[in-house]
Amino acid sequence: RGPLAGGNVVDIAGTGFGPDAEVWFGSQAVEITYRSGTTHLFCTAPAAEVPGAVDVRVRSGGIDLKLSKAYTWLGQVRVDDFAPAQGPAIGGTAVTVHGGGFFPGDRLLIGWREALFSQVVDAYTMTAVVPAATLPVGLDLWSVPVAVRHGSGLTVAVGKFTYGRTPKVTAVVPSVVDPD
Repeated sequence: RGPLAGGNVVDIAGTGFGPDAEVWFGSQAVEITYRSGTTHLFCTAPAAEVPGAVDVRVRSGGIDLKLSKAYTWLGQVRVDDFAPAQGPAIGGTAVTVHGGGFFPGDRLLIGWREALFSQVVDAYTMTAVVPAATLPVGLDLWSVPVAVRHGSGLTVAVGKFTYGRTPKVTAVVPSVVDPD
């Protein structure tokens, strides 16, 4: 899978690829840029106008081979918003991300660390659990970037997630109360 603009290197693995091998993505013929023996053909994915999956075909030695829906062009990924936008530094906050172009296997990053249990619900929604963080010394709040890592790269949200220092009790005053 890759971006609509194409340009990413694709490794087509198989067996028996001869020197006459040819490759197509859907109906688009592509140039084989490198061969590794008879088992790997490397080519550059062409551009596409719309997102979607296509068959990849290889012709070698007069034999046509087809792998159905083997390559997917991904749409532009966007992150519109996420909620909640804050949580404790111990992590564990369930977060929902809204946007578009999400694809199974995409991962949410909070503060450049992979969130736990990233799941693409549909093309417009992701869920995950915020990982724990260590706040810098002297800070009670720390805002970090939120991003989605996907097949076309990384899309960073406009907003940030804010970690708060984990609450703790340090004293109870008065420490002794006379019931009389």
